[in-house]
Amino acid sequence: ADVNIVLGECLKEQIIQFAGNVKTIVVRKGIKTQESNQYNNDGFGILFLGWFQEIKGFFDFLNAFNKIKDSIDGRFKLILCGGANEEEQRLIDAFGLKDRIYYMGWADKAKKEELFKNVLVNVLPSYNEGLPMSIIETMAYGIPNIGSNITTIPEIIVNNQTGYIVEAGNIDGIAEKLETILQNPEIRNRFSRQSFERVGKEFSLHKQIQTTKKLYYKIMEVKSK
Repeated sequence: ADVNIVLGECLKEQIIQFAGNVKTIVVRKGIKTQESNQYNNDGFGILFLGWFQEIKGFFDFLNAFNKIKDSIDGRFKLILCGGANEEEQRLIDAFGLKDRIYYMGWADKAKKEELFKNVLVNVLPSYNEGLPMSIIETMAYGIPNIGSNITTIPEIIVNNQTGYIVEAGNIDGIAEKLETILQNPEIRNRFSRQSFERVGKEFSLHKQIQTTKKLYYKIMEVKSK
């Protein structure tokens, strides 16, 4: 291969580690960005978007919310968007969270856009990811994020600027950062503004196309010599 294309710096390091000093370029996956920040700081939703599985940190997410549910405003609700399983339902019953949860199933683009209007924070405390588009998609709407310190997540979320990075599996850490965001609208506003700006600069579809075009032009130029 003339060059290996990967989605993040950590993935580039992994390829070099296992394959030697091969030519590897980072091209971040981009999305269509919004013209203006759509964030609603008066929303109510705490979003989990993805498979309801242990590897995604879903049960850590439920446990973290359970720790703070009595110390935060009752208007804050979990919005669960994805696939369910029996273990997830058992925990919800055990924690008494039925009245604090909205089940939305899998969402297409239009449904996501409607959901995002009421989301205050997106949480993905995953144990394994490539480049999680749920974080980029929500940041494009100005939604702050809480994510784990694995693979490319710290390359998307800038800790204490666009959200918070926590250690994978640290339920107390997730609970603490979630409560901080929910209790502080000024922090949400700051994170929202910086999330929206960061996606526009680093994860736009335009930037992905331009970076990819430059790479291919360079390869073609070298081959023509």
